[in-house]
Amino acid sequence: MKVSMGSARSYGQMFARVGILFILLTCFWCATARGPWFNGWCTRITDLEQGRTLTLILGSFQSSETWSQVYAALLVSENGHVRSEQVLLDPANVTMHRGDNLVTKLTKGDQDHNLWTLPIGSFRTNVSISTMDFLFPSGWRFSARLENAVPWSPEGWVGHLPTSMMPTHYFVRSLHSSTEYELDKVSGKGVAHQEMNYGRRFPVAFTWVQATDGGRIQMLLTGGKFTISGVTSEHFILTYRSKERHWTFRSIDLHRFQAKVEPCNGTLALTAFAGVRRLELMISARPESFSENIFVPTTSGFSQDPGSSESHSALAVVRLYDRRSQRPVEYAIFRHAALEFGGEYNCRARTASTATTAIAPAFVVPQKLHTQQPRVRPMREARVSNLTRQSHSLTFAAAAAAAIAGFFAALRTKKQRSLQQGIADFYDASTGVWVEIWGDHLHHGYYEDNSWRSLEQHQEAQVRMIEEILSWAEVEAVEAPKSVLDVGCGVGGSSRFLQKKYAAKVTGITLSPKQREQAANLSMRTGQDGLCNFEVADALQMPFADNSFDLIWSLESGEHMPQKSKFMSEMHRVCKPGGRIILVTWVHRDLQNGESLRPKEQRLLDRISKAYHLPEWCSIADYRKIAAEDLGMTGLKTTDWTQYIAPFWSAVIQSALQPRGWWALLRGGAETFRGALVMPLMNRGYRTGTIRFGLLTGCKAVPGSTSGSTSSASSASTAQAALPTLASKFVRRKLRFVPRAACGQVVSSTSTTSSLENFLKLPKTIWDFTRPHTLIGTFLSITTVHLFAVAPVIGQTPNLHFAHFARLTLQALAPAMLVNVYITGLNQIFDVEIDQQNKPYLPIPSGRLSLTSAWIVVLSSLFLAEAMTLCCQPPGLPYLQLALLSSAILGSAYSAPPLRLKRFPFLAAFSIIVVRGIVVNMGFYAFIVDAMGIAGEVPAGRSVLAATFFAVFGLVFLHVHAGPIQDVPDVLGDRANHIRSLSVRIGPAKALRIASAVLKVLLIATGFAFAVGAGTAAGLLRATLRGALAFAALLFLKLLRHEEKKVDAENPKQVFDFYMFVWKIFYVSYILLPLAM
Repeated sequence: MKVSMGSARSYGQMFARVGILFILLTCFWCATARGPWFNGWCTRITDLEQGRTLTLILGSFQSSETWSQVYAALLVSENGHVRSEQVLLDPANVTMHRGDNLVTKLTKGDQDHNLWTLPIGSFRTNVSISTMDFLFPSGWRFSARLENAVPWSPEGWVGHLPTSMMPTHYFVRSLHSSTEYELDKVSGKGVAHQEMNYGRRFPVAFTWVQATDGGRIQMLLTGGKFTISGVTSEHFILTYRSKERHWTFRSIDLHRFQAKVEPCNGTLALTAFAGVRRLELMISARPESFSENIFVPTTSGFSQDPGSSESHSALAVVRLYDRRSQRPVEYAIFRHAALEFGGEYNCRARTASTATTAIAPAFVVPQKLHTQQPRVRPMREARVSNLTRQSHSLTFAAAAAAAIAGFFAALRTKKQRSLQQGIADFYDASTGVWVEIWGDHLHHGYYEDNSWRSLEQHQEAQVRMIEEILSWAEVEAVEAPKSVLDVGCGVGGSSRFLQKKYAAKVTGITLSPKQREQAANLSMRTGQDGLCNFEVADALQMPFADNSFDLIWSLESGEHMPQKSKFMSEMHRVCKPGGRIILVTWVHRDLQNGESLRPKEQRLLDRISKAYHLPEWCSIADYRKIAAEDLGMTGLKTTDWTQYIAPFWSAVIQSALQPRGWWALLRGGAETFRGALVMPLMNRGYRTGTIRFGLLTGCKAVPGSTSGSTSSASSASTAQAALPTLASKFVRRKLRFVPRAACGQVVSSTSTTSSLENFLKLPKTIWDFTRPHTLIGTFLSITTVHLFAVAPVIGQTPNLHFAHFARLTLQALAPAMLVNVYITGLNQIFDVEIDQQNKPYLPIPSGRLSLTSAWIVVLSSLFLAEAMTLCCQPPGLPYLQLALLSSAILGSAYSAPPLRLKRFPFLAAFSIIVVRGIVVNMGFYAFIVDAMGIAGEVPAGRSVLAATFFAVFGLVFLHVHAGPIQDVPDVLGDRANHIRSLSVRIGPAKALRIASAVLKVLLIATGFAFAVGAGTAAGLLRATLRGALAFAALLFLKLLRHEEKKVDAENPKQVFDFYMFVWKIFYVSYILLPLAM
């Protein structure tokens, strides 16, 4: 052994090995080669193409010089189910040769020239080739030929010690051999692993893992509890071989292992450390996929008590790390991996006879010891597989983990990784971070508006999302489900909710081993560990029997599935007839016949897919087509809930920007941090309408029932999509005449909402579209300007009548308010992408008003305003036209391309101050003065004062509107759409302070002006009124400061409330101002 004399660490390893060697010499120096002694071969063939593995085990045992037992077993695993046959043979009829010499012992030196001849067949190794041919008593015929062996010596330096010094020896003849085999006349090809064991006895407790990806990568683990001279300790040997890396870890080399063995759950988690290298292994298998107890050698012979149990359909996830980097340097997922628990690790230990079974007579067919058909753990009755039946070729993909989410991403590593690897790697790395921040529900929340919410309220919205989905899908319409499958369960938030709601048995599957572990731990805390079972499994190859579950639940995992048809088919397969499937997933917008996504949309989806490890996208209509045409599901209905999840992504981004979120992201590692940075891509997709939040539900048809037209059933149930909230339960009770689309039934109703109901909703929709608070402001401002103009001449002009004043004011108000509808409507039309994020409750983004209808309202308003003005022909028409057209032109330039002044805050502010503050107000002022015939009687200074007052108020409200009201989500939305508002440029907090400061100055100046005016007023009444207005201005100032203290600039709801408070001041100011006249 080469030791660096300059390294203290190497010295330590050298002395430790010398100490271990001294103990071994002390314990075994006097040991002899005489019994007990066992020999054994294990050959495992993996055929990934047909989803099959075959394992041949041969063993002999001698208590002294001659063999006393010979054992043979064949295990065949297919589609997740295992069959086995075990036999004991008459030792007198069995021979073993090393070359031409007859031997009874096997060592690693014999591995290249070894021949076993048995009554049931033969086994031969010759240099790099191995052959075997067996006919078992049950009639199984198995033969195979292995070529191009790749040997490996796992024992390292211990392998050079005398053979009798160790209780068990282990040698791998081939980590990877190309193989052709035949089983009952069914031929196949695969790769084989072949190893040999020999020594005195097996460990007290042991585990064995073997896996391959079909050629490029191999992984092998063996170890357990070894007892040497009465002292028991855990030791492991682990190797990982790929094109880039050959990593080996050995306890005997003082490499460190951390193992968590859970045989009754069918899981093993192990981490190995060697210098700067670290390997993490997580392997899991369904408990019912394990074989019956296999005989293993003990000091008294082969025994099944406790024996060992094997699964050959386990899923293993391996990550390799360099400690200098938190990101895996290599990653691998193995399917059809072997997982064995033996000795004290065997959960299925049972009492069995120990090699005292009667021995078959010489030269006759040997005694059949046992055949498994298959014998599984007593959790479920397993399905018997017919080994002569060909399996369908399976294409594997990753199962998603839930919650949110879905919604959290990672960038690709520099090394090219597969889709499955990227998904599992990201969720393993990031799940803990988001669970810490958001809790155990990792999915969207359900919202009815875009008002601000606390984190606790967002978590309540996530729970409400589940309730709303169940209500929309009418899960309890017939009978509550008793067995539920959660596909892409994440950390089990939905699983635990469904279990508690329905008292059902819930099974969750995820591709992430860490998510499975977290889900199990969280369920244990809630006392649901026996009711919620979580497995690491592939959603495209579910390890469950047909017709197993009443309800299949998939919340935000379908977007990860590369084969949507296969994904739907697997859910349909495991669903019971009459059972329900609920699919909630991210999709792109529905396309018309012959239509494709626009290049801009496709680029956005491609960027999201690269960041989130998503395959090709589809629409909810594509899912429905699969369900209806390919699977024949009944009671189908779909809907789009994009409007109900709009605030979620902004909340996630906001939570990540908090100190707690930053700290959690930093602890989550670079990949989790990068994933958080790409979340705005999803936000943009939802805002632009490219990405939709789709729902689909339907039932598996009952065999023999008359399903009729699927489209008829689905059309009836589609109507329920219009009632997505919990209130829909009450509405459906009222609409008793509406048929319900039960599973397997055909109904003929096409809608639950009548045309009359839609018509009655139209006025409310139009009213919301007009933005009523702006109409109120327009009404008050014009009325005040008119009163401001005529106040000085009241009582001095005999021809001034109130009725005439009111008629002229109405002639100005009606077209002015119609122009206001045009301006606000035009802004909503061109801001629809922004409003889908910032104001999803508005008529257009909420879907209550189509863009076509909005254009009709907007253009009709402008036309009616101009027509009304020209028809009435009031006196002072040119001034009124100036005011109206100036407003319309400014509104168009502010919102519509190509100018779209709102992108440039200072230019927009200047134009609004000049046009709305001066030109428009002066236009209405001049109109009423000319129309009333009082021109020349109003002092010029008063006109200048009016223009200045309204210009300053316009400036204040510009900042209040364009700044704080569009706080965190609005700033992100404006920035994403290149709207350089004041809040985007300087931040919402600073914009709020500036707006408040300007308004304070205005109120102080107004109060001071009215106080001076009260001192110079002619008459007690006028002086009193002006003094009261001065007091009101100071009162407003005090109230403003009080409200401002309660506002958090990062809290959109508080800012919006403050904004509406300022509007109230604006209203009251316009009402009180004429009193000063």
